Amino acid sequence: MDITFGLSLKTAEVLELAGNAARDNKKTRIIPRHIQLVVRNDEELNKLLGRVTIANGGVLPNIHQNMLPNKKAKAFCECLCYMKLE
Repeated sequence: MDITFGLSLKTAEVLELAGNAARDNKKTRIIPRHIQLVVRNDEELNKLLGRVTIANGGVLPNIHQNMLPNKKAKAFCECLCYMKLE
């Protein structure tokens, strides 16, 4: 396979997925943020472009599991708030 053919296929894939990401965000133009989301969420593209910095691309939204409130703590807090109201 010719290298230019392979690159054109990857370019078409990135543009198609970035267009879908733009549409999902209710935008009519593809911005670097959409390309960043596409590249970092696709395993193959992320491997290919792993060391590439996309200007104005931002970072992927990610909240570590330990930072999220667990259900037991939430129930405990609700119980305490209810007891204080009485």
